[in-house]
Amino acid sequence: MEQNKDRLSIDVAKLYYKSDYSQQQIANKLNLSRPTVSRLLQYAKEKGFVQINIADPIEDNSSLEEALCEKYNLDVVKIAYAPLNTTNEIKKSISMKAADYLYEIVKDGDIIGVSWGTTIYNMALNLKHKALKGVQIVQLKGGISHSQSNTYAYEVVELFSEAFSTVGRYLPLPVMFDTAQIKELIEKDKHIKKILDLGRQANIAVFTVGTVKNDALLFRLGYIDKKDRDIIQNRAVGDICSRFIDSINKYNYDGFDIDFEPNFGYSGNLSGNSDRMHILLDELSKEFGPKSGTGRILMVDGEPQTLNKESGPLLDYYVVQAYYCRSDEGYSDALDGRFERLLNKFGSIEDEATILSKTVWCEDFEKHKGDGGPEFTTRDGIVTYSLKGMAMYYRPGVDARIGGVGAYRFNLCRPVNDYFFMREVIQVLNPANH
Repeated sequence: MEQNKDRLSIDVAKLYYKSDYSQQQIANKLNLSRPTVSRLLQYAKEKGFVQINIADPIEDNSSLEEALCEKYNLDVVKIAYAPLNTTNEIKKSISMKAADYLYEIVKDGDIIGVSWGTTIYNMALNLKHKALKGVQIVQLKGGISHSQSNTYAYEVVELFSEAFSTVGRYLPLPVMFDTAQIKELIEKDKHIKKILDLGRQANIAVFTVGTVKNDALLFRLGYIDKKDRDIIQNRAVGDICSRFIDSINKYNYDGFDIDFEPNFGYSGNLSGNSDRMHILLDELSKEFGPKSGTGRILMVDGEPQTLNKESGPLLDYYVVQAYYCRSDEGYSDALDGRFERLLNKFGSIEDEATILSKTVWCEDFEKHKGDGGPEFTTRDGIVTYSLKGMAMYYRPGVDARIGGVGAYRFNLCRPVNDYFFMREVIQVLNPANH
């Protein structure tokens, strides 16, 4: 039956689009009603038997796309043109453009993480089938809601899976929980954890940047009451995968720390590109760091020496993971060697005293929770543990002191929560008066 409908719709489409028959003429020739002909034409388009391309010489966005790529150091920019300035037409145009782009880039073995919502759903409807092997589709956020508003969460995964001949992985959860404790408990479930881990491995993520206006879909799903909505609208500028871009203000954090380790297996399109990182830091510097005037801290943790030199003045601190360091000097990974790398990078735009006052050495207490770090020899020949040695670091002839010290997982200090090593180090940097 389905094959007969396919065949008939193709015949109708050929008569209409190739032979220039009117719908009424086709109806007469095939002994069909005119509404049936119209429905068959629509069916042919939905099944992909008919693909309509419009060559519009006026709509040439290539120069603007190239300009945006150059301005923000992006790989690709796609601009969609809508014939009418309406929400529906704009959504249609964006969806078709996004679907075409995904078709171009997706390849065997890709993991595609998908969000939900009306725009993503429209994109899914426009996906063309592509015969690939090993593609995985995974839901990036739960789509269960408390209202009658449709998130299209299930439909999106189904349509993406159908387009790339695979079976989708659903996240059968609400997008928000009543308490953090419930969320943490559920995330420990073996099945749920597996899906979440797959989402983290996705090399392609399909999502939209949501609004915080009253008509936002997320506000219509029954998760957020008026009080919380007012707080969100006052502090947030939008959301990505239902995570509001507001946490710094909401919780009044002291600042923003970027874990940046591109040479330790954590590189990517952003962290592996110092020019892009500079763009990010430049944007963040409007709200954080010494240039913002807000008093909020901006720092990079890991390998700050791999940043662009222009990024240096945007940061309050260079946090260096000087794990298992045994001395100030004497070998390549000694503190002096690590500091020289910072000096070589930022020394042309910051003096040595400034760089020293911004440098924070860090030890690994996951490994050295019981001893504060390996045996460490200071520049003056004092033998102690590394975290304390880091706190005693100085540069001969430089009138400034180290910016600070820290430790990964310092909460593991033995005895637990005694923080002996931290307390001792604080006395080195800021001695008590009594």
